[in-house]
Amino acid sequence: MFKKIIIISVIAFATTLSTAFAQHEHHQHEKEQKKHSEHKMPMKTMPEFKQKELGKAYMHYLHLKSALVASDDKEAGKSAKMLVAALNDIKKMDAVYKDAVTVAAASDLAARRKAFAVLSLSMAGKIKGTLESGEIYVAFCPMANKNQGAYWLSGEKEIKNPYFGDKMLKCGSVKDVIK
Repeated sequence: MFKKIIIISVIAFATTLSTAFAQHEHHQHEKEQKKHSEHKMPMKTMPEFKQKELGKAYMHYLHLKSALVASDDKEAGKSAKMLVAALNDIKKMDAVYKDAVTVAAASDLAARRKAFAVLSLSMAGKIKGTLESGEIYVAFCPMANKNQGAYWLSGEKEIKNPYFGDKMLKCGSVKDVIK
């Protein structure tokens, strides 16, 4: 009888512990999702896309850009992976998908930023003509990529340079508007 009580107690304890751990994991996942959705993206100016999946991918692109602006390599890596997943479901986005994979696989912030320059060009080419409403700003920094320059997409006119972070946050200008 005593053994049964101990076994039942151990099972009850293990179940309680397992439930508590699952709740903790769920809470951590919710916190990560919230952090991802609140990462300083210009939500008030989000354009609407003809293809809903492309709009989702663009949101992940903006989150990636914001993480690069903040020089947050870990968050940039997560955002790039989410962008890869979103692009995987969209037809005729093979080049953009490959460029996003390169950003996600980069080993550090400098490599991620270099790959982001290529991703930005391919992303810009694919989203032209896909908006139902809104605007996307195409910004350029002449000093990025060792003074070769680099473009990026933004939901706002204000320059927030993803290539230098706070070192040169305002370096660049809007060169085009996608409508």
